[in-house]
Amino acid sequence: MITQIDIQIMMWIQEHMRSEFMDSFMKFITWIGDWMLLWAILFVIYFIFKKQERNAKILALSLCISFLVNQLVLKNIIKRPRPFVENSQLPSLINEPTSYSFPSSHSATSFAVASSLSLVNKSLRFISYLLAILIAFSRVYLNVHHPSDVLVGALVGILSTYVAEKIVNLFEKRKLAK
Repeated sequence: MITQIDIQIMMWIQEHMRSEFMDSFMKFITWIGDWMLLWAILFVIYFIFKKQERNAKILALSLCISFLVNQLVLKNIIKRPRPFVENSQLPSLINEPTSYSFPSSHSATSFAVASSLSLVNKSLRFISYLLAILIAFSRVYLNVHHPSDVLVGALVGILSTYVAEKIVNLFEKRKLAK
């Protein structure tokens, strides 16, 4: 049933939103997620400023947790095919990824970073979540992920940051106690 809803949403997007401009824009947005260029720059900035060291640790740990949960656990347990594999009416608009579809690592990574940035500065919250949402949506638009893949990926990213923050707090308390 979830797959049927996913396919209906994706078909609606293809019928009502597709254009040359949107194709190009969504390819660019997904490229940002592919290379994680923005995330890498933010990570370096965190480390440059000593007062952001704690947040840099949270970001790095949340990205590691997200990677482990998505790439090593969930994708290999669930083994969900990509939309373009399941439905010939939804061809991939970019080079076809070879890994499994569920959950979306682009979404998990983007939301882990957005959640981490929200801890640093509340004014970054809107722009970082907006970019994460755009990256997640681009994956659906380009037919490489189902909507449920990106929703679960986003949840994994947000939860990864929550867990990372708890772990960093725990280590900081132990460090202060010594």
